[in-house]
Amino acid sequence: MEPKPDPRTKKNVVLIHHGHCDGADYNFIRQLACDCNLAGFQSCVMVRRGMETSKLTTPTLFSIDLFNDIEVIVEELNRLFDNPNLYTVGMSMGANAVLHNSGKAGEKWPFKA
Repeated sequence: MEPKPDPRTKKNVVLIHHGHCDGADYNFIRQLACDCNLAGFQSCVMVRRGMETSKLTTPTLFSIDLFNDIEVIVEELNRLFDNPNLYTVGMSMGANAVLHNSGKAGEKWPFKA
């Protein structure tokens, strides 16, 4: 059994981006989150506005171009976990969103990998 991370060090947080037709409740997304947790990461799934079972509470639908959504989540993760090491992974359309937004952000991309 691997040692647990020291709580005095920075936490490692992974943001998981689901695909177009799936969401946080899909088994493979849940399994990935569990695997990340077992590897010492705090996992978080980005549920896209109005997709899957999420209720649309804004006048704007999800768009791959909305980098602001990721910025808001990063601000919240930084607040919750005291500026953690941030990582991200995407499945299907989620992978395209990660690639698109990382290229758009350039040097300002907040994720280590």
